[in-house]
Formats: sequence, structure tokens, C-alpha cells
Amino acid sequence: MNNVALAMAVLDVGGNIVSSQAMEGYAPNSIDTALLKAKNALRWRRPSSETAGIVRRGENMAPTYIMGDFPQPGAMPIIIDGQVVGSMGVSSGDGEKCAQYAIDKVFKGPHAGERAIHAKGVVSLGTFAPDPGAASLTAAAHFSHSDTVPVIVRFSAFSGVPTQIDGKPGTNPTGMAVKFLLPDGTDADIVAHSYDGFPAATPEEFLAYLGMIAAGDPQRREAFLAEHEAARRFFADPKPTPVSYGTEAFFAVHAFRFTNAAAISRFGRYRIRPLAGERHLTAAEAANIAPEYLHDELVKRLDGGPVKYRVSVQLASVGDSVTDPGLPWPSDRAEVVLGTLTLTRVADPKDAALQTVFFTPMNLVAGISASGDPLLAARTRAYALSYQRRAASE
Repeated sequence: MNNVALAMAVLDVGGNIVSSQAMEGYAPNSIDTALLKAKNALRWRRPSSETAGIVRRGENMAPTYIMGDFPQPGAMPIIIDGQVVGSMGVSSGDGEKCAQYAIDKVFKGPHAGERAIHAKGVVSLGTFAPDPGAASLTAAAHFSHSDTVPVIVRFSAFSGVPTQIDGKPGTNPTGMAVKFLLPDGTDADIVAHSYDGFPAATPEEFLAYLGMIAAGDPQRREAFLAEHEAARRFFADPKPTPVSYGTEAFFAVHAFRFTNAAAISRFGRYRIRPLAGERHLTAAEAANIAPEYLHDELVKRLDGGPVKYRVSVQLASVGDSVTDPGLPWPSDRAEVVLGTLTLTRVADPKDAALQTVFFTPMNLVAGISASGDPLLAARTRAYALSYQRRAASE
């Protein structure tokens, strides 16, 4: 996809065009190609790359006989609560890789063996102890039982540059990913960052946002931000460097459906707050810290004792969107405390299994399920492609 101007088309379940966009310099037939691919994904209820593979292997030639069908990689169905509600196609390349490509463009990647985003990080180990009241919200094993479970936590700088210098542009919002290791051998994840919100509501909006950033054109940026409130807010809001990863609050981007043992469900978003309190550096202080300041500070802090966080869920109220991560909910919404996360040490940097562990917001267990947020599936696919690429380079 290098140096290719892409076009994108989004269809509803009836095949009607919801949105079509194109990058500057796109080929005249690009939008038509994106539409044909989106129609293929919608017709067959699967990524068009899968249909292309079926045709290529000669397993089913029907897609080649249907007038207007176009079994080529570059589109995927949009699935909400198990139902296909539309599709998205791009003109060139594989639609499942578009976010990966766009992120690479922003951060001058790909960087071999590294994550596409949040490339620089530090892994720590500890435990999670559930709060007795958590079972009122969810029957998930790590929240509803009394047992403490081990956790793997990765803190990270925002950018996809593995040599990112702490305190400089690209550091923030910092990230926090938590993996709960459950007694039955399975695991569950929370993926969060230090900003309450997201710059887009849909995959196509996020791709357009990344394209705007990658272009580096001030006029294009101002025009885009003028039309996209969430992106404008994300771009302009202060995102200070923390005194420590242990003094930063983290917010999950997406809402989830939490269901308890009585089959009562509520939508909510994770919140992770440091028990030491939130503290940040001034801009002047951040400009003068060492390149590895946040890593070294965490090591020193853990040498002096555990670092603890309170994990909670902010509950949606009537009128709160559970499908738009770009809309933060009012701060007065009720919260349910899930428990306490305690970190005790930094993981051995030579432990490859820990340093390359895969986190995704869709790694869920019974008692927690996805909302209708279309970005959930898109982010999970992009993370999976990043992981596959990292593994292939080792």
C-alpha cells in the first residue's frame, strides 16, 4: 500500500452507501472498487479476503458468476452483537491492514519486531484482588470470586517509535494494558490510556484521522478538526507527562456490557486510578527529563514498595452513548469498584514471552461482552496484525 491513495466505502445492511471518502490523488476508479469490495463482504458475510481465497483455491466459484461481485481482498463486514449491520471496503490492499498501514505512516514505520503503536514500554508483574461488591456488576471470574489472581501489566508511551524519548511529543497519552491470569488457564484483558476519550467513533473516522496526521499539512489538519469534534478535542486537550506511571490514571476507550449472576446487565467503561494520587510534571519539567525517565522511575518506585491502583467501572446512564468512544461520559456517573491492582516488580527484560505478550480489548470472559462499538473489532484486528508482524520478524 506504500504511496497508494486509498478510497473507502461504508455500506449499511441493505447495501446503501453510508460514507465514501478518498485520499488526495486517488485513482478515478478507486471509490467504485471500494464499493464493489464492500458489497462482496456484505453479500457473503465475511472478509472479502476469505472469499477471494475460496475462489483462488477453487472451492466455490459462485462469486465469479454473480454479476457485480468482486472477490478481492480489501473489505470486511461490520458486525454488532453477532449481527451483520453493514460493511467497509477500501480500494487498494487489504482492508484489515489499513489501520496498520496508516499508523506506520504516522510513526515512520514499520519498525521490525516492534508494536505498531505504544512501541516503547515496560512490563511489570503483580496481583489483582477483587472487591466484594464487584459481583453485583459482573459474574466474570476475576471480579466475582474472592481469589486473588496474577496480572501482567504493560505501561507504554503513545507513539509507534521504539526509541521515543520520554516527555517529548509522542509520549502521551501513555498506555496501560492489564492481563488477568485466571485459574482455569485462560486470561482476560483491559486496554486503557491516560485520556478519557478517543479521536474517532468509527473505523473510517479513525483512518481519516491517521491520514490527516500522516499528511502533516496544517491546512488539511485545521479543516479536518473543524468537522470532527472528538478529533479536535483529542488533538487540543492537555496530555501532560506523569510524575510516574504509578501516579497516572487510565481510561478504557470502549464500553462493555457487564452481566452478573442474576443476568442483570449494565454498560460501563473501565477506570484505573493510582492510590498514590494523580501527579504530573509541568511542561518545563517534562522537557528536561531523561529519555528513559518513566521506566527508571517505575523501577525505583517498585524497589521501595508496591504500586497500587483502584480498578472500577463507570456506569452508563440514560442518553450516554455506549458505541461512540469519542464521547466521554459526565464525571458524575456512578462507579462500581472492581478491586485493587498491586504491582510488585518489573519483569525481566530478557523474558521474551513477557515482553511480547499480546493484549486486546476483545479478550473477554463470561460476564463481560462487547458493546456495539464498531471500533472494538477494528482495533482488535489491527492489534492482531501487529502481533503477527512482530512474531514474523523474530
